[in-house]
Order: sequence, then structure tokens, then C-alpha cells
Amino acid sequence: MKNSKRFSTSEWQETPLLSPTELDSYRQLFLGNEAQFALSFINLTQLSTVLLESHLAATYLTNSEQERLATFTFAKRHREWLGGRLTAKKAAMKLLNNGPCPASSYQELSVESHESGRPFLLGSANTNALLPEISISHSGNYAGALAVSGHACGLDLQQVSPKVIAIRERFASPPELALLLAKGDSLGEAQALTLLWSAKESLRKAVNCAPLLGFTEITLLKLQKTAHAGLIGHFSCPRLDSTLRTVFFLLHEDYACAITVISASSPGS
Repeated sequence: MKNSKRFSTSEWQETPLLSPTELDSYRQLFLGNEAQFALSFINLTQLSTVLLESHLAATYLTNSEQERLATFTFAKRHREWLGGRLTAKKAAMKLLNNGPCPASSYQELSVESHESGRPFLLGSANTNALLPEISISHSGNYAGALAVSGHACGLDLQQVSPKVIAIRERFASPPELALLLAKGDSLGEAQALTLLWSAKESLRKAVNCAPLLGFTEITLLKLQKTAHAGLIGHFSCPRLDSTLRTVFFLLHEDYACAITVISASSPGS
């Protein structure tokens, strides 16, 4: 991901991860013409001053969200939480509005969490539209969110680190790693493992089941390349059913990003 351009002291800028052409391609891949999905990412280094964070919180967050934000005393966690809310609302507004909307509109949406930790949108009395499903992720200097109309979804973002090699037995099998190394273009072991972790985590977020799927309950069976340097993985989850779940994932610089969208009619959704 490239660093964002310069920004004013009162706003924040999105950091595009996928081009408009890529977004259209993957929207068709997952949903055809059934629904829409939108992504939003932010470079958290933008939130480098208390003054800017306070302004954005007052502009974009509801009172209850601002109170929740104030409980985070660790600066990194504070930025991550705020970045997740900013991008979740931005992604949702892309689906709810045909054009630009005033910042005050974002206060009509609140990002809440189920007991499981799964985020969801809650609208104010002025919000009449059916709200999309959302998923939030952050890693390193970035936070992002995915919004999908009428479908469960999962987004995961992971910064590549060699530390993942030491824990590969917890989530990866030798055949899965071999498949990634064979299909991926010049992927290193840490990159392949991070991609696999991110893909499985996005699927765990998208599938609504209890208890949460374990990493070793999800198996990568098939893998294919896309026209835009991404990968499409087909995963089995035997505890749920025999259906193969599709995950799109890509490596962008030193970050892995994975997206899962599940039809409302699919078992386990």
C-alpha cells in the first residue's frame, strides 16, 4: 500500500487497495448482479495528532462511540479502533449514497458489536435504508472495512512477518502451503503463510457459527489466479457442510488482504 497524499488538519483520506476495475471484477466474482460491496482503507499514520483524532471522532462518531473510544488509553489501539469505525462508515455510505455525503451523515450510523465481537451497523431514527453487513480489520499502519448489501462478509488484513513461520502448524497443512507456493508467483514462505492465515480469518469472520471455526477446520482445496494478480481460494469446512467457500486474497506490498462474501442462502451464513 502506498502512503496517502497530504491531507488537511480536519479530514482523512482513503488509501485505495484495489482499483475501480479490480473492484468491479471481484464484485462480479462474488455476487454477480445480486448485490454490491464496498471497501475502504486508511493509512493510520494520518491519525498522528490528538487534535485530528479528536476532530474526526466528534465529526464521524456518535456520542456512544466517542465514549467507547475514550476508554482506549494505548495510542496504537486508539488509532486502530477509530480507523476501523471511519472506514466501516465510509464503506457503508458508498452503498447507501449515490454520491458524496456530508460528514454529519456518518453520525446517523453506529458500529456496534455482537457478543461474539462481530461488528454490525445500527442506524438512527433518520436511517430508513436496509443497512449493509460489515467487517473490519487492521494490521500495521492500516485499517480497513468491507460493506456488503444483503450478504455476510469477512475482511482480513495482515502485515507479512517471518514470525508466522514459527506458528504455521496452528493453521496450515503441508499440502496447503505447497499449493500456495506452486500457484503464487515467487511467493516466499512467510508471504504464502500470511496469505493463508488472512484467507482463513476472513472466512471465519464471514461464517456465523458457534463455536467459531478453528483454523484447522478450514482447508484450502483449490487455488486459481485472477486477472489482477490476486488469488481465488476454494475452502472446505466439514463441520458446516460440503459446500466450498470462495475467498479472494492478494498480496499488496507487505500486506495480505482477504475478502469473503457468503450468500444469505448458504448454510452456516
